[in-house]
Amino acid sequence: MSSLKQIQQDFLNFLLHGNGPLADHVVNDQGNINAQQRVSIYGNAYRIRLQEVMETDHEILGLYLGDELFDQMFAGYLDAYPSKFDSLRHYCQFLPEFLAHNAPFSEHPILAELARFERLLLAAFDAADIERAQPQDLAAIAPELWPTIQVRFHPSMQLFDERYNTVRSWQAIKGNQAPAPANEHPDTQHWLLWRNHERLTEFRSLPDDERFMIEQYLQGASFADICEGLLTWHVPEQVPVFAVQSLQTWLEQGLIYQFKTQ
Repeated sequence: MSSLKQIQQDFLNFLLHGNGPLADHVVNDQGNINAQQRVSIYGNAYRIRLQEVMETDHEILGLYLGDELFDQMFAGYLDAYPSKFDSLRHYCQFLPEFLAHNAPFSEHPILAELARFERLLLAAFDAADIERAQPQDLAAIAPELWPTIQVRFHPSMQLFDERYNTVRSWQAIKGNQAPAPANEHPDTQHWLLWRNHERLTEFRSLPDDERFMIEQYLQGASFADICEGLLTWHVPEQVPVFAVQSLQTWLEQGLIYQFKTQ
């Protein structure tokens, strides 16, 4: 009699690779379905469930590819990245990397970007639900402490950089329209994603000066540090106005959960 450990290993090998002696551990004299057919049912159900996860998590990517290429992508991904997660939510997390490094998908870089954008949308939606800062929290900070203000962002906030017209293509397909050709931008385009007060996922384009502010706050910079850096884009008298207006906009959108002062 085989040990439980061996049976479990054979079961895993069969699910992942479709071969092995799993049928040898199954009773073969019950009904009209033999042992090999029974284990095949498990194997098919395993693949179908994972494919359903990919179809759900990457619906727009699937529409962009079409059925044949999507099936090819799934089969290749399943072989390269067998599931090792307790939650199916994380199963496709390596899909952008797979698309970037495996032909024929790697020949079209917009595919990896599209997969990464959809992963970030999921991350924004699934982020922890914590209290957000309110306008009165900013107003309550004493004027002499303003130079030391640091910002802690809500965990749903995500940053996305694109080299191709990825987001516009995603929006077109979402609206039942054909995407434009996958054109490369002269410069990297920035996007901001987050889950708003109504628990809906939003995204918007992000200009370079605002992207700079967010990156600096994420690295622990203070309001004074950021104002100095904004001189790259704004004249001195406009810097504090822009910096404060950005904080107010982020508060309204629910992007901030905490202000800290030194």
